Amino acid sequence: MSFPYKNPISPNQLNGQQSLDRTKTYGTSYSTLSTGGYMEVYSLNQLQYTIPPSTFGPIEFSGNAIPITFSKGSGTTFSFDTLTLQPDNISSGRRKIGMLVYVKEVNQIYQYNIDNYFNLFTAATASTGTVVISDFGTTIKSNSAAGIAFISAWTANTIDGVSGVTSSTAVWKKYYGNNLSVTGGTFNTTTRTLTLTNITGGTQNLSGFTDVYVTGSTYFNNTFNYTNSSGGTFSVLFNTLTGLTVNGNITTTGVTTFGNGTFTKAGFATGDVLLDNSGTDTPGVLFYYANNSNYGIDSWNGSFDVLSGQLVRITNKLNESGGAVKMAIDTSGNLVMTGFIKANAWRAGQVVNDIILSNTEVTISTTTIATSTSDTDFLTYSYTPLSSTSYLVIHYHLASFSFEGGTGNDSYFSRIKVDGGEITYSRQSTVNGNRTGVLFPLTGRYTNSNTTAKSIVVACRRDSADDNITIVNSSTSMWLRITEIAR
Repeated sequence: MSFPYKNPISPNQLNGQQSLDRTKTYGTSYSTLSTGGYMEVYSLNQLQYTIPPSTFGPIEFSGNAIPITFSKGSGTTFSFDTLTLQPDNISSGRRKIGMLVYVKEVNQIYQYNIDNYFNLFTAATASTGTVVISDFGTTIKSNSAAGIAFISAWTANTIDGVSGVTSSTAVWKKYYGNNLSVTGGTFNTTTRTLTLTNITGGTQNLSGFTDVYVTGSTYFNNTFNYTNSSGGTFSVLFNTLTGLTVNGNITTTGVTTFGNGTFTKAGFATGDVLLDNSGTDTPGVLFYYANNSNYGIDSWNGSFDVLSGQLVRITNKLNESGGAVKMAIDTSGNLVMTGFIKANAWRAGQVVNDIILSNTEVTISTTTIATSTSDTDFLTYSYTPLSSTSYLVIHYHLASFSFEGGTGNDSYFSRIKVDGGEITYSRQSTVNGNRTGVLFPLTGRYTNSNTTAKSIVVACRRDSADDNITIVNSSTSMWLRITEIAR
């Protein structure tokens, strides 16, 4: 839709233009009593108006303000807030969109403007019963969200630069006319376009420049050396820099030093990052997560556990209350930590895992064994290797067992099996009271190739015997040791 602008008329109309005798020293009206146009007031508060705590009827605005035509309702369905516009639909009371007002107090001109005015008006007129338009004016009621938004825009008292209000959110915006000041600019060397930013936040692009411009710069010893397009150079020297934000990558071909500037030790090389403060500890490198407590790394001349001297430490809450060292390494390579080390890879020969199990930590199915020439599987245990390339060294100790009561000579076999396969055995026999070999202890090695659980079994059977064997099932008599070694 097109905006319903109409030149204002009123019921009281003149037959001709009002004028004065040229010799009179007074005017037809004061500028502050006009609708729109250009006005002059003394203070900023004359751009604003206040609504008294009345419930019904028209609002009595401050006499020195620039008011709108507005009636305050009760907020019920029979009495809404009502704003009245002039027939041009861009003015109300003595305010008009685009009007200029000079404020002597701050020596500044302000322009009255409601951003997005056309969309606000369109939305209000689209709401049923909200807008009534006639030749003598337009009324807008607060009986819809769109009506409330439109009235809220007109009743706003926001002034650019007052109480944190900016130009983008103010209805009274600072007006600079032809006196806009440039506050910054950028130059695109590819398009050869200079973009200038002015005091209001607006920009202006200027292209096609052939003037001299900066083409590059280098930095050394607190000095920036700039090169321009003509080959000339100039330098900018500074001793300190307070605050620096870099929105991109930082690349350095030299040494980066953090500290108090007293570092003189030789031995660093290009690309190194140096931390030093001439004390017994260096500044730490702190790692924070979500602005929570940190983990830090620093170099410390002191002691931790059995270590002393110069240490590299890892500490939680470094330089904070409650911090504690979690790991340290000294100049000899000795390492101390407060927790365990879990490895996922090992060199050949390294111990991966070592466990010793008592009789209550394994399954003992019976204490009477070797009842026939078939195995009696009397001990079982399931072990899951940590490495897929390892040896399992299995050692079974049984201190007390006996066989007696039969006649003749006796001989037996003992063995260890892994997943049903024998990995070692031993034979013991007695001839006329003499013994050869032993059944226990028993040690064997299993070559492991995966991390699937392994069934470990200790068994015994008769070779040539008529006696059973009785074992002592106690924590001091038996135990099983499994040592996993990387291969």
